[in-house]
Parts: sequence; structure tokens; C-alpha cells
Amino acid sequence: MPDTVRFRTRTEFMERRNGTLPDMWLVGLDAGYSSIKTFSSNAVSVFPAFAQPFRGDTIGALPDTHYLLTDHLTGTRWVVGDAAERAVMPDDMTVSDESLYGEDRYDDPMFRVLVETGLALGMTNAAGIAPDGRTIHVQTGLPPKYLKKDSGRMVDVIAGHHSFSLQRGSHEPAEYDFTIDRSHVYLMEQPKGSVMSVIATNQHGTTDDAEQIFASNTLVLDGGFRTLDTYPIQNRHVLQPQTFPEYGMIQVLQMTADQIDKTYHTQVSSIGMQECLRRGYVRCHTKFSSEDKPFQDMLLAADKAVCGKMLDRIAQVYPLYDYNYLIVTGGAGAAWNSMIRDTLKGLHGLTILGGNRNDSQLPYLMMNARGYFHRLYFLLSSRIRM
Repeated sequence: MPDTVRFRTRTEFMERRNGTLPDMWLVGLDAGYSSIKTFSSNAVSVFPAFAQPFRGDTIGALPDTHYLLTDHLTGTRWVVGDAAERAVMPDDMTVSDESLYGEDRYDDPMFRVLVETGLALGMTNAAGIAPDGRTIHVQTGLPPKYLKKDSGRMVDVIAGHHSFSLQRGSHEPAEYDFTIDRSHVYLMEQPKGSVMSVIATNQHGTTDDAEQIFASNTLVLDGGFRTLDTYPIQNRHVLQPQTFPEYGMIQVLQMTADQIDKTYHTQVSSIGMQECLRRGYVRCHTKFSSEDKPFQDMLLAADKAVCGKMLDRIAQVYPLYDYNYLIVTGGAGAAWNSMIRDTLKGLHGLTILGGNRNDSQLPYLMMNARGYFHRLYFLLSSRIRM
């Protein structure tokens, strides 16, 4: 398997018991720019944040990573996630970056489809659809820079009536018809999800060092696809969280695509790069000939360059030598983890915590969704006790 695969947006669905509350169904939803992650009472899932209208038919046995959603309110069908990405040729430049990663994605029908697919996976297990009439509560988050501006639009997508079917692979389509009350959608700063994940155990308690982390100088580095988000804590006081849109995995992939174009005279789109990452090569071609060229060294060089610039910037903004804890999380954070630890190893008073330290089965990119779920569990269980 080529090393480039670890940079590709993954597709996973894992059933597991994460905890329930009486008459409630809890979903932690992290609707990222590259992937949709859910952590719910019955399952954990992630899939690429891409969908396309589907007007054709399928043939043969379909893998479980093939998602087909039929919207009963509009009559439209969508192929979602991995299958949608694979339908795009790497040099197809017709899918714009703005439609995929722009700030106004909330009005795009594709975004609603992605959210509904995530919610459906958060309500599904081997026995069928799980909530069984229970009240659905959803915790999600946004980058700190966009929280105030976009919260209402995010709630508009999640709340309300949803009616659709979702077919996974060759299984029979599962039918979903539910309504989420606006008061049952909760939002917070995205990296706060990782703070919650770092102090929350799988048994819905807190770690022995939770109070020490809150009482110390602690900084969260949440490296995502489109942004790097920070969440600084000093002696239980949350300082101003920040969003750095210039440091994310999209910059790594864009630098790599630019180098591929410069070296091989072949253009690769942002969405098409996902297929190149899966293959481990880029296919250079004319009309009647083709040749597969490696690009792993270009990718690793770009990854190192963006990480280096990010650390230089963070060190300018935050006096890392005065911090006690650094929490590294997010998909880009996972890619940069070893470089961050190596660069900062001289800061002897600094302890670096992996975002998934309490749930090592899961990758860093799942930690905000996990933290959302546990925060929601803490909140609603405290209301029950009152």
C-alpha cells in the first residue's frame, strides 16, 4: 500500500456501544470540509464530504463504502462519499473548490445530503434504525472564526424534518423520517471537542488529570483540512480561540498538485487528488498513451513545508515555552504529529497529548466528534439529575 494512502480521506463505519440516556438519542456530528464524522450512541463513522446527483444505475455487487441517498422531499438521488469521489477523474477540473470548501456551503443541496448521511449513520445498527422514537439531540461545532457568523445556518441544515433513504452497498435501503427540534442542536468551538475528548473516558467519567489540564496553560492544535484552529486555556480561563485558514491539509494537497503540474505537466483537481492518493501515482497521458508517475516525495515535502510554516506562526502567537500541555488533534494534526513532537522536544516543561489518548482505537480526526458526544452526554445527564 503506498504511503500516500494515509493522506486520503477514509471511509469507515464501526458499530460500538457509546452510551445512551433515557428517551434520548445522542449524535456528535463533525461536518468537516473533507469528511463527515459521527460519534453516536451506537456507532462511529467517517466518510468523504462529497456527493453528486445520481441519475444512472449500478451493476454488480457494491462495496459497503458505496452510499446512495434518496431524498423523499425532493425526489433526488445522490451518490455520497467514497463512491462519489471515485466517479471523478483526477484531471476533471469541473468541480470547483468553492463548492467543496467555500464558506457558503450551507445553502448547497450537497451539504444537506452530507449532513443527512452522517445523521443516518449515527442512527443505524445491524438491527435497523436505532432511535425508536426517542428525542434526537445533536452536538456539533464550527471553527472559532466562523462560529458566530455561521451557527444559525448550520442549525438550519440539521434541524427540521428529514425524510430519505440510505443504501449502503448492496444492502436494502434503510428508511429515515424524523424531525430534530432547533433547541436540540448544540454548537461550540470546534477544537473544544478535542478538549472534551482528552478529558472524557469511555465510561463517561473524566480522567484523573482533567483538572490539572484545565488549571494549567494548555493549547489545542486542531489541524483540519481547510483550517488550523487553536484553543488556548490559561488557569481555567479560555483565551481567544483562533482560526488560521492558511494552514490545513488543503494547502499540502494544493502545493503537491502545483508540483505535479510543474514536473509532469499534468493537472490534478482538489477532489481528483483523492484518487491519486489511493493509487499512489498520477497518470500522465495523451489521447492514446499514458504513464504512471510517482508523487509521494512531492507530497511529503509539501507536508513538511506547511507544518514548518504552521509551527513558526504558532510560536509567534503563543509562547510555547510557557505552556504545560499541547493537545494535537485533527486529520492534519495526525499527519504532522511526529514533526510537531520532534520540533518541540526541546521544550522540557511541555507535555504533548494525542487527541485520541482515551480512545486509541480511533484516529485523531474523530476526536472532535467524540468530544461533541461526551459533552452532550455530560450536559443532558446533568439535566436528568436536576
